[in-house]
Amino acid sequence: MKPLLIRETEIKDGSFRLCVTLAPSGISDLRNDLTKLETMEFDLLEWRADYFMNKQDLWSDILHGIDLIRASFPDKPFLFTFRWDQEGGQNHISAQDLLSIRRAALESGKIDLLDVELYWLRNAQSDKKLSMYVNLLEEAKASGVRCIISWHDFSNTPEEDILLKILETQMKLGADICKITTMAKTEEDTTRVLEVSRRAADVLHVPHIALVMGDLGKSSRYDRSASKTCITFAPLNQSSAPGQFSVDELRKRLEHS
Repeated sequence: MKPLLIRETEIKDGSFRLCVTLAPSGISDLRNDLTKLETMEFDLLEWRADYFMNKQDLWSDILHGIDLIRASFPDKPFLFTFRWDQEGGQNHISAQDLLSIRRAALESGKIDLLDVELYWLRNAQSDKKLSMYVNLLEEAKASGVRCIISWHDFSNTPEEDILLKILETQMKLGADICKITTMAKTEEDTTRVLEVSRRAADVLHVPHIALVMGDLGKSSRYDRSASKTCITFAPLNQSSAPGQFSVDELRKRLEHS
């Protein structure tokens, strides 16, 4: 597995790079978040733009937000995520608008990573409307933007072989970073994902993220001895996934793991 170097930040299996997630509801909140972030230690930042609620000015607000983030942190790797509402997103928009927002973020020239759910790429061959996502990935690679292909299960944790197959499919579809996130109902669920992470580090040619939501999955976010995840996430304010730690708490746990 060849490590990724994004704005001087090396990302590889087991690196557990700390990514702070911003989830403001509007431009004013985003400005406040960026001010607060100036005093924190972190490796990457993610903007969950689907938390923006003003649909009337959504397009202009998103482009404005991208400008603000890049101007505030010109040297930090910047992950743009507009999560699809069927995988935990907070803003219901059409599939075409979702694609257009992602393309606009890419064409801004100011993001370093783009998150796209596996659904859109896995179904592209059978649905001509989704084939545009193949083009989007190609455009991203041509412009130097790295793509995280993600998959989420907010209810369960599938078997190991199923999860590993999902990661392998993401890699084959062109992911620069593969990502799976599941929900733990038992401790065995968490153990299963951690084992998948260790297996993935041996068979994938790109870094991966393997996280478990819920209280029983918290160790997946910091336990370097049990997992090989390359990036772990903490919210600046509002949690974007069950079981997340605060930035300070996660950093402390990472330092002692």
